[in-house]
Amino acid sequence: MNKSTCFIFILLLFNSCNQRGKNNSTDHNPFFKVPVIIQSPTEATIEFFNPGFVEQTWPRYLGKYKFTDTLKLSQNLETADTSGWKDKLWKSSLFNNTDSFQTDGFQIVADYEATLYYIYRGFQSKGNYYYPVYAVNETSHTKIFIAKDSYVFALQEACDTNNYDRWEPIEGRGFDFCGSGYFGLKVHPGEFVLFLVPKYQGPEKTLMRVRLQLGDNIYTSNSFQGKMSYNQFSIKKDSGFYEELKKNKASAIQWIFYGSIPKDFD
Repeated sequence: MNKSTCFIFILLLFNSCNQRGKNNSTDHNPFFKVPVIIQSPTEATIEFFNPGFVEQTWPRYLGKYKFTDTLKLSQNLETADTSGWKDKLWKSSLFNNTDSFQTDGFQIVADYEATLYYIYRGFQSKGNYYYPVYAVNETSHTKIFIAKDSYVFALQEACDTNNYDRWEPIEGRGFDFCGSGYFGLKVHPGEFVLFLVPKYQGPEKTLMRVRLQLGDNIYTSNSFQGKMSYNQFSIKKDSGFYEELKKNKASAIQWIFYGSIPKDFD
């Protein structure tokens, strides 16, 4: 092989490797960084949650976004999904697509240091504090996030330092008498789902985390130091939670607490 032929061969080989690299690349930034959220100010009265027992919770679903450094939200936090309605799967098509789309592979990131407020419609003068949680798709495949109406299937757990440092729920799934409203959301590579969970005011500081159920998969977020009251580990005896646990403990733990075992019900 003469020098000219050798040079052409090397050039073709280099170009082939370069093209293969291009074909395998993606058009998104594969690495997620917690964005800075900017929310418009309000003159409404905003309060921390301060319950005395395990309470029902409806973590607020906000939408789907592409990876970004900064996210600007309005006062009412109502924003559109990046790809609109075309990425939503309603109940009938949701279960028909389980072979094509998986609910595994998300990364769950809780940003407890950030504080947002949410004002319910009809209560324009009063709202509550929340913090953001991200369900992140850093994989190279489209995933499905499952929610219902305007909430996601998540709750907060805390480390009970008075009970061998066990993780126990301080919230339970909010009771819902309607069987409709379930939907799936296609979350493409380089996108995340944003939802809010309540921020509590309490005298104790302990490790906390968020527990999320998506289909058959259970996720837990990173742990963080948060505020709460140890009374929040207790289930009120005349509550629906207590009745369901007494009726069928195993079923209630799976359905209401997403597999997290409440205090005194192990």
